[in-house]
Amino acid sequence: MLWRRLLKRNAAGSGSPGGEPAVGYFMPQSAAELLSTPRRQALLGQVWQLVSLSRDQFDALYLKPIEHCAGLAQQFPASQQGHHAYHGGLLDHCLNTTVYALKLRQSRLLPVGASAEKQGAQAEAWSVATVYATLLRGMGRLIVEVDVQLSNGAVWHPWMGPPDRPYRFRYVSDSVDGLHTVAAGMLLTQLVPHSTLQWLSGYPELWSALIHLLAGHEEEGGALAELVIQAIQASIAGEQESSPVKTLQTPTVEISPAPVAIVADDEMGEETADKAQGEAFMVWLREGILGGRIVTNTTAAKVHSVAGTAFMVSPGIFHRYVQEHPEVAELARPQGLDDWRWVQRCFEKRRVHRRSGKGLNIWTCELQDLRKTRDIKGYLFKDPLLIFAEAPADNPALRLKA
Repeated sequence: MLWRRLLKRNAAGSGSPGGEPAVGYFMPQSAAELLSTPRRQALLGQVWQLVSLSRDQFDALYLKPIEHCAGLAQQFPASQQGHHAYHGGLLDHCLNTTVYALKLRQSRLLPVGASAEKQGAQAEAWSVATVYATLLRGMGRLIVEVDVQLSNGAVWHPWMGPPDRPYRFRYVSDSVDGLHTVAAGMLLTQLVPHSTLQWLSGYPELWSALIHLLAGHEEEGGALAELVIQAIQASIAGEQESSPVKTLQTPTVEISPAPVAIVADDEMGEETADKAQGEAFMVWLREGILGGRIVTNTTAAKVHSVAGTAFMVSPGIFHRYVQEHPEVAELARPQGLDDWRWVQRCFEKRRVHRRSGKGLNIWTCELQDLRKTRDIKGYLFKDPLLIFAEAPADNPALRLKA
């Protein structure tokens, strides 16, 4: 088994003294111990199955950085009150986002617009960079949002390497919102060896996107930033929809050089893809509205405000999404659906829309267009703040029909 050697490794790397820690302190654990739970083994198994590398290459490019991430993540939560807000939640979030990122990566040909030869030559580099950026985005919170004290009274910071003695922590009450995205880059050399960075720096477009993303310049990160943000959103959405008990009962995936349990893996992949795509659509919709790219409340608009909430015209809004994201067709094809219909199905699975009294998803509105009226059909949101910055005033030209 691929991870057997992890379980045999000596935990001396943590440098922790024997005995139980004082009350309120956590005993540091090695990466082997932290990654040995059934759920985390299953996630590591998915990572292995999503890449096509030799064992040595996989260890160097993926397993080692994940181990470094685990050593730093220890038992820290991913957030204080939000997603993965439990001991060990940060590591779970990092592993979840890694799997989501690799799933999403399979649907993109990068760099965008390059020749097939160039895309093929850089394929693994883009996958590796996507995973590193995803891991680092979560780890950045340790730098700016958490105060950590070791049992000898010393302050611990993640750039010092894994804690070498029992530790306790508290959240910083006055941390700057969003600063963790900028702080993430400080840990790059903690997770990634210099030789790998040298390799990645040989691809200027990729290297530029990675630097911009780690510096918090998401708008300059291009496709790389899109993949990372979508993966993080998908991980958050998945955790919010699952109970801790359900997560703990996730079956272990056996790891071997040959594919294992293909049918189960395909089913898991479909659900993962649907969830990630639904979240990606929501992110695109909200950012488009807030940024002014998607107009609202005009006669030709695909988004309106009515009855105190948001109304989204269907199928028009899904047609626009797939026009801007032609790569979706590749993901939809295995489902036997048109690209826009698949995105529509993924949106419905998010369950953020209201159902009518007759149990239908689609509502009808009457739109006053110049001197005539016409009916438009679409979805009503349960909460308009999912896509609007503030509760909007109703469009006077629109009326919801019973």
